[in-house]
Amino acid sequence: MSKYVQDMASVADGFRLDNTHSTPVHVCQYLLQAARSKNNNLFVMAELFTSSSELDAMFCQKLNLNGLVRELQNRYDAQSLGDYFHHLTCQDAVLGCIDDSFIDLGG
Repeated sequence: MSKYVQDMASVADGFRLDNTHSTPVHVCQYLLQAARSKNNNLFVMAELFTSSSELDAMFCQKLNLNGLVRELQNRYDAQSLGDYFHHLTCQDAVLGCIDDSFIDLGG
């Protein structure tokens, strides 16, 4: 699988990770590290159905995500949606931050 993601990263500018919330974080970390060893500018979007901005922030930080594909049916009005985005983006773990434990595989 790591060879496959490396091959794909050498021909694609970005990945979309579907159902990221249901894949163990360490598996995503390993495969993204393998992909980034071939393309360190890889753009990564992740689909998350966590219903939790704290969990979203954890995934963003640990996987160094560039963006989220987020289901919004758990937001009932514009105020709730605005509060969610404010809470997500006004923490230390914002989109694009790399977790200290992120290890570059080299390349």
